Amino acid sequence: MLNAAAKHGVIMLIAGPNVLRFAPSLIMPMADLDEGFARIEKAIADMAH
Repeated sequence: MLNAAAKHGVIMLIAGPNVLRFAPSLIMPMADLDEGFARIEKAIADMAH
């Protein structure tokens, strides 16, 4: 997941055995948050293929 997210410009860190952390924190405008989640959806879709 980390590599797939990075391919789409999203930085994630491992924060525990079953936990991923977004970097930077999610204190940002909603438009940026929406863009980030759209990129994460693309990364998940890439992993499913």
